[in-house]
Amino acid sequence: MNKEKVLEFAEGSLDRVLAFYDRQGISLPHRPKFRYAKVNPVGIMREPFMSVLPDEEAGKAVKTSWHRNFSRARFEILGITLSDEALEENLQIEISLNYLYLHKYWRENFSGADILLFPPLGKYLTDGYQKNLDGHMAHEVWHLIEKDRNVLHTTPLIAEGTARRAEGLFFGKDLAVAKNPNLYITIFYYGADCVVRDCMRAFRNPYKEMLNPQVRERAQRELLKRYEEKISEFFRRSCFEKDHVRSDPTNDAKSPFQERLLSNGLTPAGVAKTYRDAGAPTLARELEGQDLGPYIKSLKLLHECAAEPA
Repeated sequence: MNKEKVLEFAEGSLDRVLAFYDRQGISLPHRPKFRYAKVNPVGIMREPFMSVLPDEEAGKAVKTSWHRNFSRARFEILGITLSDEALEENLQIEISLNYLYLHKYWRENFSGADILLFPPLGKYLTDGYQKNLDGHMAHEVWHLIEKDRNVLHTTPLIAEGTARRAEGLFFGKDLAVAKNPNLYITIFYYGADCVVRDCMRAFRNPYKEMLNPQVRERAQRELLKRYEEKISEFFRRSCFEKDHVRSDPTNDAKSPFQERLLSNGLTPAGVAKTYRDAGAPTLARELEGQDLGPYIKSLKLLHECAAEPA
């Protein structure tokens, strides 16, 4: 199916989804705009059909929340213990060097877009799955509704769960939860969906409750508690196992900081120098006093995976 036909299907689906949300008492202040992307953009998890384009402020807030919840644990899996000050320096690197370069790329290539459509969507529609398009659209539009209501950035760990829940409610049923070898999908899509479903089941209008900050915070705490062991396994495997390195959307070997690490040499001295030059003297000093073997091993695996053909 060609680009023009895909866009036509998407606009029709969007009409139905926006009308449905309007009937639930939830609306967007503007009609989302589509862009057809010939390739999957840098920094967006592999998505066969469509994806919301992140905005800069929400993206920084999400990165901060992810860091606050997981950064210390991830370093500890690598055998590294860091102070609060060192972890804060690491967060600033993540934002200033890693995340903002993505937003510059997105602004330059997809300015004005809300939802990106990928070529596989055309094959999906050609193969007779037009009736399922509305579900995918309900999912992505829900992300936009959360961004508009300023709740996405405070509870990002359940965002895919609330979007899946919104998709299921659109069809009037609970979405199936399949076994998936990708732990990120298992936890933050299927797992979050189950947690959100449990937290919202008693409410007459679950859509409105999914926008309630207090209810969302309770659901995110429950996700972290219920999936604590799987989250630890996810980070361990995404450091040391190829398949999980590839499927972890937080791994980005093409970021400016990763490129600096590579150019300085993946050695203890090179790693410390890269952090110090990036404005993280406390982090560099604390790393110099520890065994960086597992960390360097994980960095080499990340760059090895990035160098392989897609």
